[in-house]
Amino acid sequence: MKKVLSDNNINMKTRKKLMEACVRSRLAYGTQACFPKEKQMRKLESCWVQHLRYMVKGGWARQPSPEGVEEECYKYLYRNREIEEIVGTMPLPYFIEKQHLKYIAHICRSPNNSITKKLLFAEASKQYYRDPWICIAKLLHVSTDQAKASTQSRSGFTELLRHLYGEEDSTL
Repeated sequence: MKKVLSDNNINMKTRKKLMEACVRSRLAYGTQACFPKEKQMRKLESCWVQHLRYMVKGGWARQPSPEGVEEECYKYLYRNREIEEIVGTMPLPYFIEKQHLKYIAHICRSPNNSITKKLLFAEASKQYYRDPWICIAKLLHVSTDQAKASTQSRSGFTELLRHLYGEEDSTL
């Protein structure tokens, strides 16, 4: 796989599609149902950018050390966001957030007798209950009541995601 992704004779769009289909789907597997913590997200993103660097010619190149300085400069020539722009892919945390929100909206539109929907809308019976709607509202940048209401309508939720992530996506 590494040879195919780093082969400059293959069009970048083709390599990007292959990367998103094979690598990103493996990295993001299961994150739609269980949103990763910040440390876990950094590990996933690190792995993602590492794969992207292989795709870009000079992706692993370092900046030259300034003249007269004995210490080596360890900065990469391209920053992580620049690598993502060169390849033309969405940052992995945005993709994972979007997948998680789409999964929650899917659960909200399911029948009322669905177990996952009952668990999502369950009332707190324990003292240290963590309300999942607080995290969902934070990702959507709205209040918890607005988050619950917006996930009920597919078209309204799709528009909200397009507004948040600023792109046209037919997979919503």
